Amino acid sequence: MNMIEKSLKSPETFYRVEERSEKCFYGCEQEWYHSDWQKQSGCGPTTACNLLSYMEASSLSSKKQISISKEYGLFRMQESWEHVTLTENGIPTTKMFWVHY
Repeated sequence: MNMIEKSLKSPETFYRVEERSEKCFYGCEQEWYHSDWQKQSGCGPTTACNLLSYMEASSLSSKKQISISKEYGLFRMQESWEHVTLTENGIPTTKMFWVHY
């Protein structure tokens, strides 16, 4: 059997820089949320935010500059939180994410 190799075309789209300290991150982190509940249960929205950011930045039709700041990442995480939130079964389907975008 032949193995198929896949890789991200633009891994640099995951880089985030904190404006105040210039500290670099690789993708958004759920620890950035302000509330304890979001920090504990924010893996879905955080992942959704990372995926959205990657798709937005790597889209051939996207000609606008994408912010790489940590602050913008947190803004997008809060946005994602409104649409990708935990249920009793976790996040059982991706439909709750894409139906809003």
